[in-house]
Amino acid sequence: MRCIGQWDNQSQAEQFGHYLFSENIENQIEEHANGTWEIWVLDEDQIDQAKSMFQMFSDNPDAPIVAQGAQSGLKKEAQRQKEQAATRARVIDVRAKLQRPQITLGWVTISLIVISVGLGLLTKLGKKEAFVLPFQITEHTVQGNQIQYYTNFPEIRKGQIWRLFTPMFLHFGILHLVFNMMWMRDLGSSIESIKGPWTLLGLAFTISILSNVAEFYVSGPKFGGMSGVVFGLLGYMWMQGKFNPRGGLHLNPQTVQFMMIWFVICLTILSDQVANTVHGVGAFVGIAWGYLSAKRDAASRNFK
Repeated sequence: MRCIGQWDNQSQAEQFGHYLFSENIENQIEEHANGTWEIWVLDEDQIDQAKSMFQMFSDNPDAPIVAQGAQSGLKKEAQRQKEQAATRARVIDVRAKLQRPQITLGWVTISLIVISVGLGLLTKLGKKEAFVLPFQITEHTVQGNQIQYYTNFPEIRKGQIWRLFTPMFLHFGILHLVFNMMWMRDLGSSIESIKGPWTLLGLAFTISILSNVAEFYVSGPKFGGMSGVVFGLLGYMWMQGKFNPRGGLHLNPQTVQFMMIWFVICLTILSDQVANTVHGVGAFVGIAWGYLSAKRDAASRNFK
């Protein structure tokens, strides 16, 4: 690296720097302590060529060949900076993924799983109706093919607030329980590790309450499971990864595809066996929450 000349005028120094770039000569412009601007050429093998161009520029800085070269060099430099910025972004993205903190099970994730498994054992996966009823959204009786219940939440209005969210802990089959707990472990622990336990707790209970109330008004009180919350957490992570990639939450595209396919299967083939309103409302709440919080976080960083 060697200094080949200097100017008192910054504009001329920058123009000459662009002129050098037109011939693929890497250079730097530095302000000297005495107020002049120095041109430094990085490659020693290009020093003679750079000095020749410096002489030509000094003799006739307004020559057409010089002006055209400077314009061409400016475009080359801009393109190079754009490519370097893209490369830096990829490097940062890879490092961020490689250096993400190790995901561990937090107390909220563990609590949600333990309560679900505990109620599964207590109710024998829904077979002990007497133990199921206190955790469903409202009491009901079955007469023939008819389910009798009140639509104005009498138990909740009397103080049994837990009924709004406890249906998420009820499961009616071993596969129902196992798969929901697997998804809760993966999605819940990711969110809790990166966003904190209170975010996961708020998500789980908000998604559960809204989706449970919606399902109740659509199909009645005989439902349960963590799948609505799981779909909500999936939607939250999806939006976070898409609109706030620096936030650290990322979903494998195959995971999203699998869950969307499963959502469609539940909506069609298994429609009479699955609480699809819980799935749909849960996913919508999670997507909305994830999108809005991602935009807020991005705007906050830009403001800073």
